Amino acid sequence: MQVVPNEKDVNYENFIDRLESEVQRAKRYNRQLSLCVLAVDKGAEADCLDAAEKKVLLKELTQVILSTGRNVDIVVSYSGEGLALILPETTFAKALNAADRIKAAVAGHEFALPGSKLKPLISIGVASFPAHCRETGEFAARALQALSLAQEHGGDRVYSAADL
Repeated sequence: MQVVPNEKDVNYENFIDRLESEVQRAKRYNRQLSLCVLAVDKGAEADCLDAAEKKVLLKELTQVILSTGRNVDIVVSYSGEGLALILPETTFAKALNAADRIKAAVAGHEFALPGSKLKPLISIGVASFPAHCRETGEFAARALQALSLAQEHGGDRVYSAADL
């Protein structure tokens, strides 16, 4: 699995650039592509973290995601508080399975932060190309809308573009 490092707090442009190259590859070879966007749910523990602690949490969250995936999957930061998992040649059903696997792995992991331990919950939004969209911007938007829906319904959930 590849990790695209996040040098800035907000790396949305790099996320879109990487997603665009994968969408173009999927179009060229007539392949499926899926996207999971993840965010740590709001809660008493997560809300108390400062910027440095959130950065440590996302770095460790990336490692948990890496442990659940394939070597062709790509983890990208799309904001200072969220990660995206680009799943080349992955059907919608397999992407939902991957999201459930990640959610379970995170729930079972205790995150070590300076001076404390944390067991955060995450929400995940899933979309697939070309099932839910035709272009990169729409692809990202559909996954982010599904993530928002998961968070609006209490978090600790996986929602997809099919739920919109």
